[in-house]
Amino acid sequence: MEFICLCLPLLPDKRQSTYEKMLNILHSECFEQQTTFKPEHIHFDLEVGMMNAFKISCPSSTIKSCQFHVAQACQNTHLRTNNAFEAFHSHFAKSFKSPHPNVFEFVDKLDEAIRHRIEVRLRSISASTPCEAPKRDRLRQKKRDEIL
Repeated sequence: MEFICLCLPLLPDKRQSTYEKMLNILHSECFEQQTTFKPEHIHFDLEVGMMNAFKISCPSSTIKSCQFHVAQACQNTHLRTNNAFEAFHSHFAKSFKSPHPNVFEFVDKLDEAIRHRIEVRLRSISASTPCEAPKRDRLRQKKRDEIL
């Protein structure tokens, strides 16, 4: 799954009212840029406040929750995830020396991470051959092909 991070809000909590305020700001910014914010599909971790806020703000969008997080919430286990946002967050968090960096260090690391992702993406686009799928994906596909 491909994703493009267009907005990275830093919110103080996970309440529905906070997400609603964030979405109002996002809609206002889009209006000022003479565009609209109408995502067709929205994919979330299991955060009820966020889901409810998006249901109100984007009623025509299809909302899906991550099956991993639904199972994790039911079983209360901590397993590996393949969610692209989770992978980015994990890698990004590991780049800091302390759990609570100052805002300048945070912005510098965020800028560095975004520039790196853009460079990697541009290199893969400019390459004449497409990027090879990860080994685990190739093995899964091979098993599917053998079954069929």
